Amino acid sequence: TQAVFDYITRLCVETFNSYRASLMILDKETMELVIKSVHGHSPKPLLSMRQKYGEGIAGWVAANRTSILLGGKNDASMYPELTFNNPAVCSAMVVPIIIRDELVGVINVSNETNDITYDEEDLRTLEIFAKSACTCIRHMEHVQWLRQMVPHLREQREQSDHSTV
Repeated sequence: TQAVFDYITRLCVETFNSYRASLMILDKETMELVIKSVHGHSPKPLLSMRQKYGEGIAGWVAANRTSILLGGKNDASMYPELTFNNPAVCSAMVVPIIIRDELVGVINVSNETNDITYDEEDLRTLEIFAKSACTCIRHMEHVQWLRQMVPHLREQREQSDHSTV
């Protein structure tokens, strides 16, 4: 699981030449987004940090299931309900990860240099990537479930075989 998460964030950093990319997965029990992978600068302190669903930029994206592109002077007026806490970020994209109308998480890509500013085309590319990433995450979850079920099913089969003898 972690290898897939790390691959997703590494690809984002490489593709968008970003300062940092993070992958947040929704914990349905607590309704919090949990950072599962970070690639780029200073990733370690961010791992396992949580953001409440609906709060902050990532939480807003998750709750509204709407991608946002940040980096212009009009960000505050476009999103008056959001608070921008990191003045170092010059440009960012935050995209929900959704499959079959179910929110899985959020991908964050950001830059702390004026050399790179993301545009609508970058945002569309990240949205397409998020759909593919979501498919990979779901398949990985199914494989894990199957791996857990195989020993259980073998045990049931063996018990069934012994009871018929």
